[in-house]
Amino acid sequence: MEGIQRLNKLTPLLISILMSIGCEKRLTEGHIAEKQYEPSRTWTQMQTVGEITTPVIHHDDEDFIFIVEGFNADNELVKQSFYVSEDMYNDYEVGEFIYFFSDTMTWEDSE
Repeated sequence: MEGIQRLNKLTPLLISILMSIGCEKRLTEGHIAEKQYEPSRTWTQMQTVGEITTPVIHHDDEDFIFIVEGFNADNELVKQSFYVSEDMYNDYEVGEFIYFFSDTMTWEDSE
């Protein structure tokens, strides 16, 4: 019972920590600094379970990526990668300004 009471006291703190970790400063607009295309690929990996080794086939679909440069909420110049659809990839050129919503693209930080 004591453990549950401690957990109840820590829950708001844990939630706020997790939320702050997930709240990255994402771009909402910027210039397309670079476009990258990653073709689909398939590979086989051997996996051993006990004494039995079997091939496991993996597949990664093609990806269309924009590297966008712009100012984040702290007014810092940053670059971020966004996975976009093939149509969007073909509709924009390097150097064009783009506005976007985070729920329409997936992203990851670029270095």
